[in-house]
Amino acid sequence: MNMKKIIKIIAKDTGSSGAIARNMAERITNLHKDLDAAVEAYIAEKPVSFALGDITLETIMKKENCSLAEALFSMNSLLKNPQLAEKYQSLNFRKGCLDG
Repeated sequence: MNMKKIIKIIAKDTGSSGAIARNMAERITNLHKDLDAAVEAYIAEKPVSFALGDITLETIMKKENCSLAEALFSMNSLLKNPQLAEKYQSLNFRKGCLDG
């Protein structure tokens, strides 16, 4: 899929445009390999699901009040940092994701 299409999908999902959506689009295909299928589904605009133990993308979206794209980036952070994943359920968020 071309970069313009990915930027458009992310902009629609996040409400961001310009540099933010472009930056996320450039990075989204380079997330943790375990997220490859979820990212492919997201880019194809198909239903996306992924769980790390009891932490799902939906859990992240609700807890962090963020978009699916941002939840994918947060999940990426959790996959790369198991210690953070262990503490995730006890973390509090005002607004925004871990790495979006």
